[in-house]
Amino acid sequence: MRQCRPSSLGRPPENRTPSPAGSAFFVKGAYEGCAMNVDFCSGVPDPVREVYALVDAADTPYPEMSVEAARWLVSDPRMEAFYQSESLAWASGSNADTAWRLWFDAALCAADIDEDVSREAIKRQQVNVSKLVQVLDEARDLVNDIEQDEASARISIPIEFSDVLHLLEATAQHPGIVDDYDRARYEADSRPRLDEIFRFNGSSACFIPSVAQLLAGLSAMAFGLEAQLARRETIPWRARLAADQLTSQKSNKYRAYVCSVDRAMWEARREYVGENDAECWRLPDSLLAIQCKVALGEGDLEGFVERMRKHRLSFDSDDL
Repeated sequence: MRQCRPSSLGRPPENRTPSPAGSAFFVKGAYEGCAMNVDFCSGVPDPVREVYALVDAADTPYPEMSVEAARWLVSDPRMEAFYQSESLAWASGSNADTAWRLWFDAALCAADIDEDVSREAIKRQQVNVSKLVQVLDEARDLVNDIEQDEASARISIPIEFSDVLHLLEATAQHPGIVDDYDRARYEADSRPRLDEIFRFNGSSACFIPSVAQLLAGLSAMAFGLEAQLARRETIPWRARLAADQLTSQKSNKYRAYVCSVDRAMWEARREYVGENDAECWRLPDSLLAIQCKVALGEGDLEGFVERMRKHRLSFDSDDL
């Protein structure tokens, strides 16, 4: 699945107001450019038509599934009820143009969401964490062995092998690890705050875990995570949404679509305002059901509104 990269028309304006003449010229050109590709259904707002012209262009940055969804969303007669609905308070609000652009962007990008991608990522995480546990255990043992053999081998081992502060300093100064920008931030802000710790680093009253101990600590954390990842019921999900999606037996394209749209609109909720400037980002169930079927190229399904409603996000608990 390619990443959906929306055009600038799908984002709120950046403190700039285009001239009426420029906007009119753009809109006219956009309509002429896409008139041969699709027959718009009744009620498609101008901002949506503008975004569609870029989405369905030859050099579109959008993946194929999103482009196909965009075509259906502006041409399927079922969407007329959506575009003409009085339930969309933001459609007549003070920020309507931006809200329409953001909605359309969310609506077409959600069509390219695939839960199986996340499922595969979970499998990779399980394998990689298990490997990390093994590598960290080996690294810890090797560092300990090097420290213990230092006297007998009569080799001067760099202090960075045992002292965390010196290792931190050497890492921050290494051009192959830290870039110039981050190094400058370290030297200007972090390093001065570490000076006092450096001054007392050799004192018996000052204890800081050694490099080997930190490796052991990370190994212990990784071991605990490995145990959690072994069973889906104990995986430390970021949110209830992820748990619901990824602990189920199989993926659900309707759930993926609905959750993606809800999340995108919630994240831009301040752009969806009604006539009294109150937030009204949440789509009515019936309208989101229409949008979902159209964007995914589905026919009318019996009881779909009820099936879709259970997948919606509330954002009043741990849905994030």
